[in-house]
Amino acid sequence: MWNLSRGDACSFLCIYRNIAYETVLKLLRAALGGEYEQSEYIPCIYDAGHPSFAANEAKWDRYCTMLALEGFPVHLSYALTRAVDWLSSYETLNDRFSDHPLLPKMRQSLLRLGNRGHHDLFEAFGHRPGKMAPRTAGARKYMCVKGLDRVAMMRHHAYRSTGTG
Repeated sequence: MWNLSRGDACSFLCIYRNIAYETVLKLLRAALGGEYEQSEYIPCIYDAGHPSFAANEAKWDRYCTMLALEGFPVHLSYALTRAVDWLSSYETLNDRFSDHPLLPKMRQSLLRLGNRGHHDLFEAFGHRPGKMAPRTAGARKYMCVKGLDRVAMMRHHAYRSTGTG
């Protein structure tokens, strides 16, 4: 058995929660009966080969350089870090299966997790996000960006700062 990356594990759980019970039973029977052939697991990694890397490089590289110079933290909260990990898996699935009806549900869950992480950051310091006025350009950009763009920006910042994303 292989270990899933954190982002792929989030995608797997979301898919498992949202597929029909009958489908789960069919998959379990096929796996236990030896009818299912396992393919090699290739984890979704955010690097130059990722489907959205080039667009994120063009969009966020300048801001991520400012964040790094300002000493902006890479891991802001647990929920936001999980959302950053999950985003790469979601984008890969969206690139391969763009019309699948499960992807909008997965996107909603990812958005909720990213927003929860953003709000957790401020609650930890006793602030409300709407009342916070950042003093640096990178932090101001972070506060202006919303939704999956915020998660993508933080993923690119983590990739640029630590080499992982």
